[in-house]
Amino acid sequence: MKLYDYVFCIIYLQLNKTNKSIPEWGTIFVISAIQLVNIMTILIYNDVDFASISNKEFSIGAFVLVLINWTIFVYKSRYKKILKTFNKRITWLKRILVFAYLVLSIFALFWTERILYLPILITILLLLIILLQSKSLWKD
Repeated sequence: MKLYDYVFCIIYLQLNKTNKSIPEWGTIFVISAIQLVNIMTILIYNDVDFASISNKEFSIGAFVLVLINWTIFVYKSRYKKILKTFNKRITWLKRILVFAYLVLSIFALFWTERILYLPILITILLLLIILLQSKSLWKD
């Protein structure tokens, strides 16, 4: 759970820079979206037919992920304890690793779909280089 808390904390701190009103909800949606991408990647890799999954079932699955993450982080304000505990321990390297996890999750989905074209790969790599060079983006 510690790793999951680090991911939450790092995404929260990044979103808190632009979304001052409810960054915990934005963080929950980002984490849930990435989890959904990871689940889709696994399903595609295992040749699951997405035509058999209705929009309603897909929406229910996404809602369940948001609900689980809400229960883990926001219920009883657990996210405040996580921020208090992990905020001082976050290093630049940990922020890069979380960012790499997010990028690689999306990359894996493109890879399993066989739609990873060279322009997409170059764009992802350029964005990664730009973000890594901009150390001011990673400072609190």
